[in-house]
Amino acid sequence: MKITHLCCVAVACLAIGTAPAQQPTRSNLVGAVESIDPASGQITLLTDDGKSVRVTPHPTAKWLRLPPGEKSMANATVITAQDVGVGDRLLARGELSQDKMTLAASTLVIMTKGDIAKQQQADRAEWQKRGIGGIVTAVDASAGTVTITTRTAEGKKPLVIEVSKAASIRRYAPDSVKFADAKPGTMADIKPGDQVRALGAKNEDGTRYTAEEVVSGSFRNVAATVKEIDPAAHTVKVTDLATKKILVVRVNEDTTLRKLPEMMARMTPGKGVGRIMSTNRQ
Repeated sequence: MKITHLCCVAVACLAIGTAPAQQPTRSNLVGAVESIDPASGQITLLTDDGKSVRVTPHPTAKWLRLPPGEKSMANATVITAQDVGVGDRLLARGELSQDKMTLAASTLVIMTKGDIAKQQQADRAEWQKRGIGGIVTAVDASAGTVTITTRTAEGKKPLVIEVSKAASIRRYAPDSVKFADAKPGTMADIKPGDQVRALGAKNEDGTRYTAEEVVSGSFRNVAATVKEIDPAAHTVKVTDLATKKILVVRVNEDTTLRKLPEMMARMTPGKGVGRIMSTNRQ
């Protein structure tokens, strides 16, 4: 009986000892390169959700450079860690640790900040050439159309934007008016009173516009009296002249600040009155 008991214990211990270890999770991480060691290829990545992750490439890891906007890896070129710089965009594929602080990468796909800057410049030129914009007056989601008001030589005119199912629809982020920060959206997000920009082509009589891309957002123009300025927090507390409510205006590196000429300032009713504008710009 004792021998049988000991054998059972031994078998139980063997089963516990050979239990498979939990495998790391295969993941894709996307973000900006904060630092890189060219010798080892180890990268500190600031992910798009604000986390700092240490990326260590496998010895056989693939390093690829992909042009911005390109979706096929067939057009990627082989590079090395020496070709990567701070500020480049990185897609790292590999095994993510349980604490999500490190990733052992088997593939690293780079979009250089130089390539991104060139693409953004080309995009701006394209939007200036083929883009239109205006205030939304009507939305018909079932028909896939958005009607806006545009300014023409003959005055304000309606323009119907046809948004196909293949068109890209984005929405400006709540805390940013930067074109690059716009998030994926739907027709249901667009409301009368919104500002819309679209990229595409007009028909011959100029009454309809077929859109390839649509970006929308809700913005306000506010006339207000300045009550308090906090330079450290980059905020201005104001009183909305229309609603008499207190608003806090946050200023960041993308904010455009202008000072009224003295003559115009004297013509503005009320002491400390400023026109605070939030506008969509690319």
